[in-house]
Amino acid sequence: MDPRRLLLYWLVMTLFFAGLAYAENGALLDHLVRQVKKLPIQVMLDTAATPGLIRELKADTVIVATGAERSAPAIPGAEQDHVWSGDELRRLMTDDRAEEIAKRKLSFAQRALMKAGSLAGVTDSSDAIQNLSRLWMPLGKRVAIVGGGLVGLELAEFLVDRGRQVTVLEEGPSLGRELSIVRRWRVLDGLRQHGAELLTEVTIKEIGRKAISYATKEGEARSLAVDSVVLAIGARPDDRLAKELETVKVPVISIGDGAAIGYIEGALASGFAAGNRV
Repeated sequence: MDPRRLLLYWLVMTLFFAGLAYAENGALLDHLVRQVKKLPIQVMLDTAATPGLIRELKADTVIVATGAERSAPAIPGAEQDHVWSGDELRRLMTDDRAEEIAKRKLSFAQRALMKAGSLAGVTDSSDAIQNLSRLWMPLGKRVAIVGGGLVGLELAEFLVDRGRQVTVLEEGPSLGRELSIVRRWRVLDGLRQHGAELLTEVTIKEIGRKAISYATKEGEARSLAVDSVVLAIGARPDDRLAKELETVKVPVISIGDGAAIGYIEGALASGFAAGNRV
């Protein structure tokens, strides 16, 4: 099996959601979709990459692009229904194993709406999701985003463009460190112009039903009124599948966030390097 097939498909799925939050990623997504359709690529959906399947496919090399896993931060109140992880939002909006999340966090009417959208093919189209997300999203008017890295800032852009009042809370001294300096300036300036509040060097103490409590670097206790909270922190490489497939006795190469957190740029670079190796 040509490992480029797995690489291209993984990049397409990663960029589908990234293109929602940052429209410029859409052009790259469109290019990869065209390449997947153009090349003799076998795409296997709803299929677990088990050691047995890899043996059956007689693969010479396995490239694992499972991305990152996100552990729930030890913040009191993080388990509540109005608190979302970035992965939960992605899965819900792209209908990626979304049923369990929908049952836990959405009302019956909201679940029916999501099901109708899935049956109509809406969740297969980034343009359709872009448009419909302006009418409805599973988030309230006032949204706090915990984490001011690339993921948190792109999500903040996406939400302020849809009329949400957004506050970004970052534990460190700076925002968007993964972004190039020009893009970081543009993103931060755009968020401020839209009225987003950007807080650095804060420590989250507790998430309540209608407020999030935090402390400033001086130790001052403060509270912020919220309707929804999104946790954009806690990402780490997910290498579980790579370790499992080592039993197959063929070379296993991890790329993307499954090897090291590097987002799209890092994924492209590591994927290119892996392709050259095989």
